[in-house]
Amino acid sequence: MAQMDLMLAVIARFGSPALAKGCANYLLLGERHSQAPFMAINYLAGQDPKVARAEKWVRSNIARDFTIGDVAAAVALAPRTFARRLESICGVSPIQFVQRIRIETARSLLETTRLSVEEIAGKVGYAEPSTLRRLIRRETRHSPRHFRSGG
Repeated sequence: MAQMDLMLAVIARFGSPALAKGCANYLLLGERHSQAPFMAINYLAGQDPKVARAEKWVRSNIARDFTIGDVAAAVALAPRTFARRLESICGVSPIQFVQRIRIETARSLLETTRLSVEEIAGKVGYAEPSTLRRLIRRETRHSPRHFRSGG
């Protein structure tokens, strides 16, 4: 189905979302959601130089408390322009963009280190480990322990 998702994304981008929906209906694909949330955020970000720079900035400042405005300013975009670009390229909001990078980094640390969830939460910018646990469960459908044991 990845080919169908790609085809519909191309039609939506160069035609219109309504045309893509019509094609999906004609092909009996039904209501489909983008597979973008399941793609690696760095792959998606690499499709646009400013979004790629934003991704690198977030990764290098991941433990800090920063705002979406800080990220947008780091890549010389207004916050609303940055949000539109992220939605267009990655299919996510700026907050989802940052959360996905933080969760991806936390997951990697869970898989490759013996750091506690509390330590990892601090390293990826969450003051409360419970926030990290909740986001990992929501985004991956698994607890942090799942990644610790190699899934």
